[in-house]
Amino acid sequence: TGIVLDGVERRILVLWLPIRDAGGQQLGAVRAMRLAQVEVPVRNRYLQDYDLAELWRGDIMPPFAVAFTGRRRVFRGDPAPLTGPDGTILGWAQVVLPSEALLVAEVRGQARSIMAFWLVLLGGWLLAGCWAVLNHALRRAIWGRGGLAWWRAGAVLVGWVGVWSGARFGLLALEVPARWVERGGFASSLFDPAYLGSSVLWGLLQSAGDLLLTAIWMVGLAAVALRFALLRTAAARLHEPAPSARLRALVGLIGLAVGALGIVTLFVVGARHAILDATLGYFDRSGPMPEPLTVLVFASLLGWAGATVALVAAAVLLARVRMHLGPSPTSRVWKGVFGLLGTAFVLIYASVPLAAVPPWVAGVMIGVAGSGVALFVLSRPKRWVGLLTIRGLLVCVLLVVPLT
Repeated sequence: TGIVLDGVERRILVLWLPIRDAGGQQLGAVRAMRLAQVEVPVRNRYLQDYDLAELWRGDIMPPFAVAFTGRRRVFRGDPAPLTGPDGTILGWAQVVLPSEALLVAEVRGQARSIMAFWLVLLGGWLLAGCWAVLNHALRRAIWGRGGLAWWRAGAVLVGWVGVWSGARFGLLALEVPARWVERGGFASSLFDPAYLGSSVLWGLLQSAGDLLLTAIWMVGLAAVALRFALLRTAAARLHEPAPSARLRALVGLIGLAVGALGIVTLFVVGARHAILDATLGYFDRSGPMPEPLTVLVFASLLGWAGATVALVAAAVLLARVRMHLGPSPTSRVWKGVFGLLGTAFVLIYASVPLAAVPPWVAGVMIGVAGSGVALFVLSRPKRWVGLLTIRGLLVCVLLVVPLT
């Protein structure tokens, strides 16, 4: 055994095994090699240092350092030798004794991980309770046949949105599930800011895993909001609501418009920084499929975009109810208008380079898509309510996952 130096950058472990015949005479040898350490002169996304000892750090708790060299003076103190099967010194290892502050911080981190686990369970129980309260309020509003019941259901919906949003930002504050992910492997790269990390949007994009959680959060928010809007539209068709005061209707319309604009702006800013603040090769790949982390980021952005379109559609549906429009909005004229707009935007995106397209165009496209979805589902709103339950969303997920 021994260490082979390839220039000054690479160190390779070499093992020679003799080949002998039945009489014990040596006929040759087999050489096995393993790359131990590589020090690259320039570090970037494609060139990184490599150290075999990094594979051992997940199984060894105290910090240590390894040098694959025969020189002992690379370490200060009393390092331990690393020997091969024949006793040859292959390198030196030194274990750094942890300080009192490091031990206290480690125990404190374990206690915080346990506390975070119970807080997540408590948050899940609270979300389940709020979901039950929201369903009860929706049933009472459907059977109540009154505007006041729907206002109460809307207030419960706002409370559920607050709890749902608090759960998302609570996971950010608790660093969950990043604190439970072990180092090494694909799971650790999900929450590694070296691949994707942005400080915008209050930490919602600080890693690829947080982007995935943000997309799930937006999909859940969109499903509940669209379900509420469809039920409210169906109830308004069966029982025409009494005209409300102009000031109240105006305030409601302004609130819906501002909310839809904020949701679209949130997605446009998030998608832009998810591309600009990442080191992933989105469009440069050598094989037929991109890297798994890149696919996950694309799927998260796609889910976030779909949720944004659904939220805009919910805002359009609720605005129609507030404006007391007629029951036949899906005329051929409107279908033709939105079809032409959608075709025009697709042609623009296909013919113009992405670098020359301003970000606000994506916001306009999402607004048009949301309005088109709203007019499409207005034909029979009861038909689409079943897809927005947990059972319906699970079926949609099972159908979409093989495509991504």
